[in-house]
Amino acid sequence: MAFAAYALHIKLPVIDYIALGISVWLIYIADHLWDSARLTPSASSKYLFYKQNFKILLILFFLLSGFDAFLIFNFLPVKAYLWGVVIGSLVAGYFGLHYSLKNNLRRFFPKELLIAVFYILGIWFLPFQKSLLFDTEAFFSITIHFLIVLSNVSLFSLYERDEDRSNIQISLFSGLKEPRHRGIVTGVCVLSVLSVIIGLCLGSDKYTYLILILIGSIFLGLAIMHSCGKKEHFFPELTDGALLLFLAFCF
Repeated sequence: MAFAAYALHIKLPVIDYIALGISVWLIYIADHLWDSARLTPSASSKYLFYKQNFKILLILFFLLSGFDAFLIFNFLPVKAYLWGVVIGSLVAGYFGLHYSLKNNLRRFFPKELLIAVFYILGIWFLPFQKSLLFDTEAFFSITIHFLIVLSNVSLFSLYERDEDRSNIQISLFSGLKEPRHRGIVTGVCVLSVLSVIIGLCLGSDKYTYLILILIGSIFLGLAIMHSCGKKEHFFPELTDGALLLFLAFCF
């Protein structure tokens, strides 16, 4: 959200960042708790931690949900939490469809694409609601942000390919052979970098695009290394860690 606020030339209260950060984490943890309860992960699976600590994490989830609700209803404008209810309902509806539909129907609801869409809708609404600014540069910033987020979740589809297949998790790349899967993910990363380069050439704020091109380049480098057969254990942490560069827009 710091990037959205920066792109729209507004400042948001710290409480907005705290409430949104907790909300995003709650969605993330809810998905992992749900999966850990219904799947049978292997000892190396990321879900094993959630399965072993299910009760503690579930209690933490409800405590943080209550705290987040307190922040939202007491400090955020009505439009913000109504929009939050809409996004939350869409996410819940997606989870319900994803886990209730047959495998051949799930492909119409690819998780990577929908995660990127929900994320952008959630991140940009509050800054837009306070700014009411929508020009060409703002639209381009949203497009770049979407492509970077899509690159992030697409990379995770590569890292978790074998696990998704063993647990019958349907993604945007289900049914593709690994070489083609890697090629498409690399293509998404290339597209995000190209969009940032175009913005760097046409935009007025070079600082913005230099940070974005750094994030995009990290993702592209990881995609290329994975395509070359390098599968280091720290790739997922680096992929998520690169998104922390968005914090630069807080300053």
